[in-house]
Amino acid sequence: MGLREVWHADLGERNSLYADHGYIVSSALQGRGLMITQMATGRRLSEISPHDIPQEYTAEHLRISGSTLVIAWTALGSDPVLLRGYGVETGRQIWRRDVDQPSGWGPRVELTENMAAVFSGFPAKVNAFGAHTGAHLWSAETVHPEGLRLPSREPSAVYAGAGKVWYAFMWHRYPGSLATLTALDSFTGAKLWQRAIRMPAAPSSYDATGYPTSLQLAPSDSGDIAVNLGEEHRLYSNSGRLLSQGSDYVWSLARKGSVLYAQEKDQWAKEYTPFRLRVLDVNSGGKLWERSVYAPLELEGDSLIGQIHHEWPMATYVEYVALPSGRSVQIPVLSSVFHTDLIGSDGDLLAFWEEKEHGNSSSQVPLGRLTVYRLITDPGNSYPALAGLPPARWPNACRLLPLSKLPTDAHYTPIPQRRSIFGTRLPRPSTCTYVPGTGTAPLIRLTVEWTAPSPREAERLLRSRLALARLSFQTAEWIGPRRIAVTEVPPSGKIYAVYVRIGASLVRITTTPAAPALVRRAAAAVDSSGSHD
Repeated sequence: MGLREVWHADLGERNSLYADHGYIVSSALQGRGLMITQMATGRRLSEISPHDIPQEYTAEHLRISGSTLVIAWTALGSDPVLLRGYGVETGRQIWRRDVDQPSGWGPRVELTENMAAVFSGFPAKVNAFGAHTGAHLWSAETVHPEGLRLPSREPSAVYAGAGKVWYAFMWHRYPGSLATLTALDSFTGAKLWQRAIRMPAAPSSYDATGYPTSLQLAPSDSGDIAVNLGEEHRLYSNSGRLLSQGSDYVWSLARKGSVLYAQEKDQWAKEYTPFRLRVLDVNSGGKLWERSVYAPLELEGDSLIGQIHHEWPMATYVEYVALPSGRSVQIPVLSSVFHTDLIGSDGDLLAFWEEKEHGNSSSQVPLGRLTVYRLITDPGNSYPALAGLPPARWPNACRLLPLSKLPTDAHYTPIPQRRSIFGTRLPRPSTCTYVPGTGTAPLIRLTVEWTAPSPREAERLLRSRLALARLSFQTAEWIGPRRIAVTEVPPSGKIYAVYVRIGASLVRITTTPAAPALVRRAAAAVDSSGSHD
């Protein structure tokens, strides 16, 4: 299985991007308004005029509801929250609501498919507005039980929203006090249930303002919620049933039918420590199965999908977990390296934002590329269509540098090495090490770093390697139309390397010990002997 590019568009510098319900909202073109694009085709549907965008405000929340785009514009300070509805097909403003700025901790606005909610004050007051018309639907208050009030300390609250249930978690800034988790029906505002939770007793669990250092709410779209507090979590179903309690931090929840998928990891774990995907039966609370995953995952159809950041030339992967089996696949994404973000998905479509270098060889201006891929699950497409050509198309590394082009007195002998790419063993050597027959000549190593779908994509990767080196404050320069020289600085010491584009392939050449003149000579020989079409 793999990814196949559907379309892409070169845009300007990224300001914000959002994908939802088959649409992409972009403000990537400087000096212009928001654009609404159809994800499946790349067709631009409409553009929201800058005159309809509040100045000095940020689009903090966006949601597509039918034919309406709802945006909650917020600003720092006491300015009101500006709710706006825009026509997806026209870009015109349909309705507007200005709501007094809420107080309290956490998200101030929650958007669902049919409405927008603004949480304010303490006790938490909730106002709900219809997504299509902006009409006020209902108001509700989540009152802290009188017996739990501690007037000597200022109360606080955080909020979280899901499709069916909205939550308010309220507490007093007092170690060991009781807090309440209140669930509201998002369609009516009626209180569904309320649970009391004891706050951590240790003063070290709070910052200087009295805010818990590890408080986080993680809801699912079905209204289940995990409360991460102190050194443990509590996981509740949308009906208020306590499903589990444990020491790991619940990073995300997703539910399909009666099965709940919880991603857990120690909150102090290192960045690349895998998550534990724990799968529970909501009715019994029993564990069905668990496995390790590496990306924060979101539910999309019959799968969980997330993004893993990596290094050049494969700067990112898509992690795909099939449901209900739990079979996991990591799919490479050919990236432009500056930065790659999975901004959203819809069915089997995934939308990525990629920053890249653009322009002539001396340009370092990051521009954006928006690319939409289709997830290919047909077993016949076992090699990722996006990631590169089929393994049979990768060149033989030992045939790229003729021995006649090397110093004859060194008596070099080529030693081929094969490797596997994402579980597929290449049929030909991807690395060739030229070992000298004398004790003084340097060893030469030539590696086919990557084979792209086309020479154009390979050129893009070559430019991104140059940009990455400059971002890392490494010396990098063009030494030919298809060659760059980079002084790499790994922990083991400096390495002088030259990257050459041969058609759709990228080749890296180094020597041990460092011999820049020999590296350049070998790179020129590879360049002159290869095909570049």
